Amino acid sequence: MTTVTDSIRSRAGGLLTNRLRQIRNHLHIRLSGRRQGLIHLVEYPKCGASWIRNMLETYLEVPHTDINSRRIPSGAVLQSHRLRRRWMRPAVIVIRDPRDAYTSFYHYSNNYENRPASIQLAPHYVHDVGRPIEEDFAAFLRAKLTHQSFPRFMYREFVESWHGQPDTHVVRYEDCLADAGEELTKILATLDVVIDPDRVETAVQQNSFESHTKRMYGEKRLPGDSDNRRFVRKGVAGDWVNHFNLDAAELLESIDGSILRQFGYEQDASWIDRHFGSNAPEGHASTCGSSHTASVSPSSQP
Repeated sequence: MTTVTDSIRSRAGGLLTNRLRQIRNHLHIRLSGRRQGLIHLVEYPKCGASWIRNMLETYLEVPHTDINSRRIPSGAVLQSHRLRRRWMRPAVIVIRDPRDAYTSFYHYSNNYENRPASIQLAPHYVHDVGRPIEEDFAAFLRAKLTHQSFPRFMYREFVESWHGQPDTHVVRYEDCLADAGEELTKILATLDVVIDPDRVETAVQQNSFESHTKRMYGEKRLPGDSDNRRFVRKGVAGDWVNHFNLDAAELLESIDGSILRQFGYEQDASWIDRHFGSNAPEGHASTCGSSHTASVSPSSQP
């Protein structure tokens, strides 16, 4: 009995210590972040910011830091899923095609081996491996877009929150897939960091999909080689075509269609007919970004 009691006390003490550290770090970031040159890297979940954070940390030679760290070093890159706050400057905003973001979220919620309980959508959605993946995904998407879950805001709210804000730089995940070195260089220039092309190349190579999967899981995978159990799952753009049906497409267009157009993923709502009309060609995933050129420069505001 004493052993069990001691174990409970130890766990409670650890949770309290961690919570106090989070509060201390949060206050420090708010009050001293700009003086310390902290960089805020912000995304709606599953938009690819972890990859960009890794490249920035490699280039800047700063340790991985988050709200749970024992200390926040100068120049740290702080990744978060947040609506805009005045003290979050400078900020790099990562955008991804919402169709792919929700596809990634679907696998993260259902298949990721370390998925947290906080992301579950039950009772509004329960994963059913017995039905076609398009039907199961459509049920997931409807629950995700019509009921509050993690995070406590919608993708469109995230975009609206950061729209037109000062000291922000926007980067599309798809543009990083097409040329990670160029996009990393643009981010560094916005942050007034001296650019060394050789270090940029090193940061890109050390954090490529192949290198990262080898380092994390002991087995190198190429972009497109999916492992739905892993946080780093597939590394491509356009996988949504393997998950959406007409119902899912119409729902997403009604809620997040403005994001598709604002960031150049689609010109209008005709993408639904192209993919789901009777004569629509079958799509395929791409490692080189979306089928449309972005109409919004990554250096402009979202």
